Amino acid sequence: MTDKPIEFPIHEAQRRRNRLGKKAVACLASERWIKFPKKSAGSLEAGEVIKLSIMTGSDAAGSRKVCDLVVTREALLSALEAVKNPDME
Repeated sequence: MTDKPIEFPIHEAQRRRNRLGKKAVACLASERWIKFPKKSAGSLEAGEVIKLSIMTGSDAAGSRKVCDLVVTREALLSALEAVKNPDME
């Protein structure tokens, strides 16, 4: 057995996800990404409030904020559930 690590190819999208971390969702078509907070802003009648930052740049170190979106966790999950996967139909 050798002590040399075995290298294997990984896709650029995976490298970018690794750089941005678990609290980010990268756009597949541009250098933009959504940055999620460490914790929510609390709850209102509409639901649990989350402030999402829309970022641009190649990674967390060389990035800038484009804008913020203030949404509820419930609205975000509901919208994701409404998106149909044509491969699963």
